[in-house]
Amino acid sequence: MGQARKEYWELTVIDSVVENAKGLTSSVAGDIDGDGRVEVVVGGVGVLFWYRPKTLEEGTIDTDVTIYVGMALQDLDVDGHPGLVVGYTTEGSVLVWYKPERGDWQLHCIGESAGDWPHGTLIAPVLPGGGLAPIATYHSANSGQADYPEIFEIPADPAAGPWKKRTIAPLIYNEMRKTPSRESGGVQMFESLKEALQNSEIL
Repeated sequence: MGQARKEYWELTVIDSVVENAKGLTSSVAGDIDGDGRVEVVVGGVGVLFWYRPKTLEEGTIDTDVTIYVGMALQDLDVDGHPGLVVGYTTEGSVLVWYKPERGDWQLHCIGESAGDWPHGTLIAPVLPGGGLAPIATYHSANSGQADYPEIFEIPADPAAGPWKKRTIAPLIYNEMRKTPSRESGGVQMFESLKEALQNSEIL
């Protein structure tokens, strides 16, 4: 028998110094311009930008942002190009949609949210007929606070905000992340969220 094949990951440093960034907290990858090449979108405190690892190109989307955790790429208006859904904090919590148009990024407000600050954004086919909808969760949903997970309904014209939203269920959780661990109770939170969706009027 021959030797077992070893697999290696290749490390590429895209940028060692990011101007104006006070912290990088969230990232997502996808083809944002339809050229068949994957870009990486990175956000944090004071910066939201994209990189194209294949060619080392880069570009700025926004600099007036405070993003903790929560970005998702999705073609919301079905024009063949994915937009970027981001939850960030200003004087409150806001969910927004950045749409790439002619080399620039247009900002559209999805709506204000009830949470302390967004801590997870997911777009999933949870509406009747498999319709997509963004689900936003927040940093902390403790007893007596109104920062429970919310679902936003995509309108016929996604640029026409604010979108209709509703609370999914009064689920109690803390420091929710998109990839939960059993030790943190995250798996239980996701199971509760799934059950709440199944039992709600949304489906």
